[in-house]
Amino acid sequence: MKARIHIKRYMMKPVTHYQMQHKYKILTVLFLTAANLLPAFAWEGMWQLPGIPDSLFYALEDEGCELEASDFYSEQETSLKDNCFYLSNGFSGTLMSKNGLVLTTYDAVKDYIPDSIDLGNGFLAASGMEEVRLGNLYALKPVSAENLQKKVLATVKESDNENVRKQKKDSVCEIERLIATDSPFTVVDIKDNGKGEPVLYQYTKYPDLRLCCIPPAHLAAIKPDSIAGAVTSHDADFAFLRIYVSDDNTPAVFDSSNVAARFDRCAVISVNGYDENDAVFALGFPNLSRRNVSSAALTEEIRIKDRIVREVSEFTDSLCRRDNSAVRLRIDNREKYIEKQNTIGKKIAEEDSFTVWAANHPDFDTMLRYANIVPLSRKYYERRANAAANYYRLNELIRSNDMLATAQMIESLNYGNEAYILPEISRYFTDLDLDSQRRQLEAVLDYIESECDSTYQPGIFNLIRDKYKGKRDKFFDKMFAKSILTSEKRFVIYLDSYSEETKETDMMLQLYRSILHSANMAYAYYMLDDGKIKRYLQLYDEGRDIADPIRQLRPDANYTLRLGMGRIEGYVPTDGILVQYATSPSAVPGLVKAHASDSIFTLYADSLDDINCNFLCSCDMAGDKAGHGIYDIRGEFLGMLHGNNAESVISEYAFDGETGRAFAVDMDYILFILRNYMNAGKIADELEFGEPEQTISIQYGQKPALLRIPVMNDSLTTMNDSLITDSSTVWKYAVYGDTLMLQHGDSVAYVLADSAFLRNIMVADSMALSSGLVHNTDILQNDSLQNAASTIKQDSLQ
Repeated sequence: MKARIHIKRYMMKPVTHYQMQHKYKILTVLFLTAANLLPAFAWEGMWQLPGIPDSLFYALEDEGCELEASDFYSEQETSLKDNCFYLSNGFSGTLMSKNGLVLTTYDAVKDYIPDSIDLGNGFLAASGMEEVRLGNLYALKPVSAENLQKKVLATVKESDNENVRKQKKDSVCEIERLIATDSPFTVVDIKDNGKGEPVLYQYTKYPDLRLCCIPPAHLAAIKPDSIAGAVTSHDADFAFLRIYVSDDNTPAVFDSSNVAARFDRCAVISVNGYDENDAVFALGFPNLSRRNVSSAALTEEIRIKDRIVREVSEFTDSLCRRDNSAVRLRIDNREKYIEKQNTIGKKIAEEDSFTVWAANHPDFDTMLRYANIVPLSRKYYERRANAAANYYRLNELIRSNDMLATAQMIESLNYGNEAYILPEISRYFTDLDLDSQRRQLEAVLDYIESECDSTYQPGIFNLIRDKYKGKRDKFFDKMFAKSILTSEKRFVIYLDSYSEETKETDMMLQLYRSILHSANMAYAYYMLDDGKIKRYLQLYDEGRDIADPIRQLRPDANYTLRLGMGRIEGYVPTDGILVQYATSPSAVPGLVKAHASDSIFTLYADSLDDINCNFLCSCDMAGDKAGHGIYDIRGEFLGMLHGNNAESVISEYAFDGETGRAFAVDMDYILFILRNYMNAGKIADELEFGEPEQTISIQYGQKPALLRIPVMNDSLTTMNDSLITDSSTVWKYAVYGDTLMLQHGDSVAYVLADSAFLRNIMVADSMALSSGLVHNTDILQNDSLQNAASTIKQDSLQ
C-alpha cells in the first residue's frame, strides 16, 4: 500500500501504514467472523444522522473502528457532522480547513462561475481578494435535528380520524418551523425519518461562497461514458470554494468587506492510505431514493415515465439541436440494469410471497387485513396508466421548451424568489431567437394534438378554432407581436409597472396556462387513487414487519445528512470485465493524456506512477449529485465521492452490493494537482493531516550488498564483523525511531544505531528524518554507508 507516501513527500512529514503479518491475520479473523454473523450486505442503507442503528456500530467495531455515535453526530460537541455542508443545488461539500475552505465536485460549481473565467484552463485565485463569487449558490451547515413525533402525539386523540390526525401533524410542524426560523440565515426543513415521524432539521445558511480553485476541464470531466469501453474513472473532479462571513464570523450576504469564515474543526486527511477491502464510510446528503417502492410503481416509472422523457428529449433535440443524449443514456442504462438485475421481478416475488403468507395466515383478521393489498394496489396502478402518460408528456414538454419554461417562471415570480428567477429569465432573453422559438412552439402544439388523448387537449385549441377560425398562424402572429416573452423591453416595462391585467391577458402566458391546466387534469386523475395506494403501501410495510420481525426498514434518502458504509473494492460488471479497486494514471486513455501539451500525465508521469487517481467503494449513497466525503474507520478523510458506475443507476430503487460502486477522487491526486500542477501550495498548506498509524514497516532487501552493519554478536551470520543482506540471504528490515530491526525466518535482531547513521540511510532514499516512524526505506546500494555506522550494539535477539 503506497497511497499516502506522496502526501508526506509534498508536506515534508513522515507517513506509515504498513502492518505486520499478525495484525492482518487478526483483521482477517474478525472479518470472517463478522461475515458469518451478518448478512452479505449488512451495511446496505443510507443511515440518517442522528439515527444510526446499533447493528451498524457492531459491524464497525468488528472492523476495528473505535468511533462512538457522538463522534459521528453531536449537537453539543464538534463531530464529523460539522465537516458536512449541503449546497443549494443538491451537491454535498466537506469542510477541509478551519478557514472556511470547502471541497466539492467540479459539477457542483461550474454553472455558477462567471463566464469571464475559462474553465478549459482551470482557475486559481492568487489571493483571497481574487476569489470569485459563485452566483446564487449557497451552503447549509447542519445544526440540529429534532424528532417532533411526541409533540404531534400530544395533540392527537384516539377518536381522531386519519384526516384530523394529518391536519394536527401539519399544524404542529408548521408552528415548530416558524419558531425555529429565528433569523434570515436559519433554514428549517421537516422531513420524514422513514418511520412516519417528522424530524425538524435546522441549518445555518452561508450565502457568500467564492471560488478558490478548480482544475482544467480536461482533467475534471473525464466521464466514464465519454471514453469507449471505460468502466471506471480517472477524474480530477473537484473544486475548492470558500465561505465568507461578516467580521463577527456570522453569515452575511455577499459584500466586499466580508472575511473568510472561521470554524472550530474540519476534516483531517488520512496519511495512512488504504488497501483493497478496507472498511470506509461516506458522509453527505444523498438525493431522493425509493427503495421501498412497489413493483407496480417501479413499472410505471420505467415503462411510462422514462419512456415519455426519452421520447420528449428526442423530440426536443430534433427541434432545437440540443444534446440530451446524456439523459437518454441514463434512462437506457437504468432500464438495462433493472432488467439485467431483475429488480422488478425480485420485488414481484417478494410481494407475491407476502400475499401467499397473508392468504394462508391462521388468524382471520390478519388474513383479511393483508391478503388483498398487493393485488388491489397493482389494479389501481394499471387504471391510472393512461393519465400518467399524459401528465408526464405535458409536464415534460413545458419543462423542455424555453418559452413555456420561462412562462412558468414568470407565473411563479414573487419577491421571495426573484433573486433566483430573474437571472434565468435574463439568460432566456439573451439567447432568444424568435423565429426558432416560434417553429419550436408550433411543433409542440402539433405534438400535443397528435400524442395526447382528447380528454387532455389544451383549451387553447378551442380558442384558436373559435376566434382565429383554426388558423394558428394568425394566433402566433399576434402572440409574438405582443407577448412580454417575445420582447425584453416589454418584459422590463411589465416588471417596472406590474399589471395583473397584463399578466392575465398575455397570450403566451395564456398558452402556458392552458397546457398546464391539461397537465393538471391528467395529474388529478393520476392522483385519484393515490391515497389508497399509499395506504396499501403502509399496510404492506406493516404486514412485512409481522411476517419477518427481524426485518429492518432502511429509510429512503431525502436530502438529509446520511452515513453509508462499505469497502474499497473492485467488481465484476455484467459484461464480465474485472475492475480493480483503484485507477492509476498509467491507465488513463491516450486521448486524455494528449489533450494538452502540458498534460499532467506527460509532465509528471514518473511522479504520478504511485498515485491513485480514483478509488472505488461499495458505500450505499444514491443520487446523481455527489460530493460526499469518504473516511477510513479512524474518521480521517480519504477522498471525495464524485460519481457512480453504470450499474449504480438503479440505486434509487435498489442496492446491489455485487456490482454497484461509487467513484471517489483520491486525496493524493488532489494534493498532487494542487502542489505540482496548479501551483496552489497555499491551499494545500491550509489542510490538516492526521497522525501516522503506529505500526512497523517491513520490507525485503533483495539487492546484493544492500547494507553492511557491524554487530557485536557472532550468533548472526556475519562477514568481517558485519551483517550482510543480499539476494541469497533475504532479510526483512524496518526502521523504528533509532532502532533498525532485521528479520530472517524466525530470527529477529534489533540493532541500535545513532541518528547520523539512520539519517544517511534515509538520505539515500531522499526521505526526511523523523523522530517517529519511517517506512518504505528502499536502502540503495551505497558503499559509503558501509562505514557510516558509529557505536552500534545488538539490543536483543529472538
